[in-house]
Amino acid sequence: MSDIAAELKKHKLVTVAVLDDPADALNLSEVLARRGLPFLEITLRTEAALDCIEAAAKNFPELTVGAGSVADIRSLQAAKNAGASFAVSAGFDSGIISAAEGLGMPFIPGAATPTEIMAALKFCKIIKIFPAALLGGSAYINAISAPFASREFHLMPTGGIDASNLGEYLKAARVIACGMSWIAERGLIAAKDFKAVEERAAITASILKSHEP
Repeated sequence: MSDIAAELKKHKLVTVAVLDDPADALNLSEVLARRGLPFLEITLRTEAALDCIEAAAKNFPELTVGAGSVADIRSLQAAKNAGASFAVSAGFDSGIISAAEGLGMPFIPGAATPTEIMAALKFCKIIKIFPAALLGGSAYINAISAPFASREFHLMPTGGIDASNLGEYLKAARVIACGMSWIAERGLIAAKDFKAVEERAAITASILKSHEP
């Protein structure tokens, strides 16, 4: 099991955020650090994303800051240069995976079907299932993992996960951690409502604690 797999297994959650301002990255990082939620994935969906990754990674070394929505090698390299410790994609691309390996950067590809899982298993042991809720939720996770019972791998469902269903996903087959944007919902970030962000972080931390062995 890679180091990132061990850490994901321990902490069970990756907070996913779409950020437009490095100041928001700092405020969010402060909340996550205070609440003991050390994984932050900042998606490359905004012009400020790389600056946000750099701000979080430099100022909060206790967090593991990664890049999400990585769709090409150029973006992967830029994220690495900004200080990202890992990268996540919505889909599967063997070229990006090979480039990440060359950079020594843990990479989690996305999959939605058994065929995509089979392809990803040739390269990776952690696979993101996206969009988890729209695909069928925890029941889908259990069903899609069943044909691969003889293989050693982990799943990270992402998309549509919040406080109401996080526990169900954590109990699903092969799930090592969940990716969740509910804590840093974009509307809350845009409103600078970090009190609400912290309330959601506290709720999430409580749910995770209840699922400790």
